[in-house]
Amino acid sequence: MPGPDVVLTDVYLKGELTGKDLLHSIRHDFAYAKGLLPVLVMTGDANPANQSDLLRAGANDLVQKPIEERLLVTKLLFQLRVGRMLRDKLGK
Repeated sequence: MPGPDVVLTDVYLKGELTGKDLLHSIRHDFAYAKGLLPVLVMTGDANPANQSDLLRAGANDLVQKPIEERLLVTKLLFQLRVGRMLRDKLGK
């Protein structure tokens, strides 16, 4: 059964789980590689160190808040395209 093509999350989520926790689960608990399940993280944190930390944790890309709709759509389409090409190449 096919799974998701892309994950879009915010750094801050309701409840105990954060976007970074979700990212960790996707990459480590479920073992999805960056190319097989792209994760796009929305963040209002302009601190470059925190942004780098999210990318090192496995985010494919970041979208800075406040969200510019055209940029978000462009980044989502790009991640979908790259993910699809890699899955097709691997036969998944």
